[in-house]
Amino acid sequence: MLPKVLSKLFLSALALVLMVLAPPAVNSAESQQAVIFYRYISELYYAKSLKPVARYWISTVRNQLSNQTGQRAVYELEKLKHGYVYKPKINVQSMQGQRCLMKGTGIASDLGRTFPCTLDVIMIFEEGTWRIQYYNWSATILK
Repeated sequence: MLPKVLSKLFLSALALVLMVLAPPAVNSAESQQAVIFYRYISELYYAKSLKPVARYWISTVRNQLSNQTGQRAVYELEKLKHGYVYKPKINVQSMQGQRCLMKGTGIASDLGRTFPCTLDVIMIFEEGTWRIQYYNWSATILK
C-alpha cells in the first residue's frame, strides 16, 4: 500500500515539475505564420523602440523602420501602435507559393474605445522566415 502511495506522489511531483519547466505550448493547430504574427502583436504592445518590431516586417519596410532615428522613430512606433489589435485569432489561411493570406478576428483599441474587428494579414517567406508584408483591421461601429 505504501509503495503505491509513494509511486503516485512521485508521479504527481514529476508532472508538476514538468508543467513548471516546460515552455508554454502554442496551439498545435496554429500555423507558423499565425504564431509569428501573434508574437509580433505581443512585442508591439511592449515595444519602446522600432528595432524589436521592425524584424517582423519584409525587407523594404524593415529597412525603412530600422533607419529611423530620433523623433521620426518615435512617430513611426506610435503609428504602428495606433489602432492596436489584441487577442488576434487567425481563422482562415490560404497559401500562394511563398505568400500566405490570412483572415482572422481580434479586438481593436482605437481612440480610447475597444470593439471587435476583422483582420487581413499577408505574410511573405523571406530570408528563411515568415515576415509581415501587410496587415489591416476593419470594424463596423454602430452608434
